Amino acid sequence: MKIFLGYDPREALGTWIFQHSVLKRTSELVEFIPLDKRVLGPQLKDLPASNSFIFARYMCAQLSGNGGPVLFVDGADQVCLADVAELKALWQPDKAVQVVKRPPYTPTPVKFVGTEMESPNKAYPCKQWSSVMLINPGHFGWRRVDWNETNPDYWHGFGWLKENEIGELPDEWNRLVDEGDPVNGKILHWTLGVPAMHEYRNAPGAAIWWQEARDAMNICDKRWLAKLNLVSTTLNQWTT
Repeated sequence: MKIFLGYDPREALGTWIFQHSVLKRTSELVEFIPLDKRVLGPQLKDLPASNSFIFARYMCAQLSGNGGPVLFVDGADQVCLADVAELKALWQPDKAVQVVKRPPYTPTPVKFVGTEMESPNKAYPCKQWSSVMLINPGHFGWRRVDWNETNPDYWHGFGWLKENEIGELPDEWNRLVDEGDPVNGKILHWTLGVPAMHEYRNAPGAAIWWQEARDAMNICDKRWLAKLNLVSTTLNQWTT
């Protein structure tokens, strides 16, 4: 399965941790394809965005051809705790895309607090639906995309698709653990900031994220792993 990943150099560590969490558990070969705004035309490339892959995600169908299902994930602020091959059993080939259809909600007003990425956390149609997408690249709906459209609501709300062309995934495939979702999911998502960021060191599920980080950075030297354990412990002890 092709897995397109959101990539921003300011969150590069998180992207690798997500990839490793997939590789630990997959029963089939996967291909990772990082995406950022470099794949976009000038109309979208220059739109204000809190990270480098806000709009790049909608290129997945065009970039992957007409093959079987492909997956897009934000990646940089997620971990996968299940075998992604399970998604094939959920694929509905009559749908252009399948997502966790979250009900409208009021997001925490600011994200990435205390980092160079700090930005308003805006509400928009279908908030967070596109952070995990099982995509059918061959579906005709993807041919309707208007690449000259610059209204963010068009993109976030899948404005080129009909309602019956957007299928569903079980909510365990995109759990926003720092916005109140339970942590017993298959893809966990720290949408406000990963636990390595100071303000989010005590976020729900932080211990799970740090375990995945330790596994991802394992270089077979217990002295290095001890250092990494010290880093995560120190982050949890900071008070200012």
